[in-house]
Parts: sequence; C-alpha cells; structure tokens
Amino acid sequence: DVVTDVAGDPSAAFRQRLALEAERKGTLGPAYEAATSYQGQLDVSDALSTIDNLLENAVGGTAARLNAYKRMLSSDDGQISAARLHNIRTQISDTMSAATRQGRGGVVASLVPLLQRIDGELDQVPNYAATRTGYANVKEMERQIDFGRKALAPGRTTTSPDELQQTFSALSGAQKDAYRTGAREYVAALMGTARNAPASAWGELMTGFNDKKLRILFGDAESDRIMQTLRAEKTFSETGGRVTG
Repeated sequence: DVVTDVAGDPSAAFRQRLALEAERKGTLGPAYEAATSYQGQLDVSDALSTIDNLLENAVGGTAARLNAYKRMLSSDDGQISAARLHNIRTQISDTMSAATRQGRGGVVASLVPLLQRIDGELDQVPNYAATRTGYANVKEMERQIDFGRKALAPGRTTTSPDELQQTFSALSGAQKDAYRTGAREYVAALMGTARNAPASAWGELMTGFNDKKLRILFGDAESDRIMQTLRAEKTFSETGGRVTG
C-alpha cells in the first residue's frame, strides 16, 4: 500500500495514544491514588507566601487566578491533605496547558513558581515524586504526537519552519519519535485524500512551507518520496489517467 510504504502505518499514532493512555490509567493511576491517600497533613504556608509575592505585580485575570488558588489553599489555615493539594495542582497544571495551547505565555510564566512550590510539598509524600515524573513523561509523549500532527496542518497558527527547527532540535530522541509519529499520521491522512482529491491534497501540503518542514522532520530522501507520490497522484488526476511522457 503506497500510503503505508511512504508515510508509515496510518494507525500507528492511534495505537500509540491508546498505549500511553493505558499506561496512565493502568500503571500510573493506581500509584497516584496510593500517593494521594497519604493521611498526613501538608504545610502549604510557603505556597501561600509565593502567591502573595506574585500578587504584588499581578493584574487582571492573573491576579484573579492567584487569589482563587489562595482561597483554596488557605481554607484550613495552611494545612491541607495530599489529595486536596493534588487536585489543586491538577487545576493549575490544566490552566497552564490550556494557556500554552493558546499561546498565552504570560499566564504560564505567572503560575510556574506556584506549581513548583506545590510540587515541592507534594513530593514529600511517599511515591508521589516518582509517579508524578512518570505521569508527566507519558503526557509529554501524548503532547508531542499532537504537536507533530498540527505542525503540518494549514491555518494562521501553523508552525513556521524556523520555529519548527528550533523546537524540534531541542527535543529528546523519544520526543522526536513521538513528534514524527504525529506528523506521519497527518501525512497518511493527506495521502488517503489524494486518492479522491489529489489537487486538494497537493495544495494543502504546499501550504505553510510544509516542504521545508517535512525535510526538518524526516530528511530529504523521505520528504522527496512523499512529495513525489502526491505529485504523481495529482498528475494522474489531471491527465485523466493517461500515460504521459
């Protein structure tokens, strides 16, 4: 099959996502539950002090978020259960992830000190630090698969070649593999489209400097195979299947 031959197994990214999700739920989920069942109370006075320091220069939505987290943390005079602190940490982490996707770097930067302080408290709980690291690694692989697919997708927010080069070069080997898996998923879908709408597929691939981005991700030889295959499908369609030459 030409799609599999050129772009790789179209379902590889889907299977990897399932495997990562299974690891999160089957291995890391129970470990998190064990860690957050810790019966002791944690002292979050340092986290509250961090919020007060951040509030000195915070305005608007940032100040509102910090005040909300302060209310959550101070409900029991600075003493809090591991389970409750973990839930607050999850809210902060989710806010930061959403802000990252939306390009709101200021929100992320404003919450990093607080998240680090909370992690420092939670890492005192037996098994929490190791579990958090494992969970973060799995989530990172999932993110890189999604980033790889979006890097080639058209639109105003598409990644530029220079930005991709800088981002991709900074990734670890495992992160690069995950990123490529997502990009292959996009290419496989596009090549499937090429069978029915080759002109549309070719136009989409040529949008947003994708030729340059493919070369960054896969090198010249593999990128040439992808481009040649789509070009051939387009030519075949335009000539009505006639042999040319």
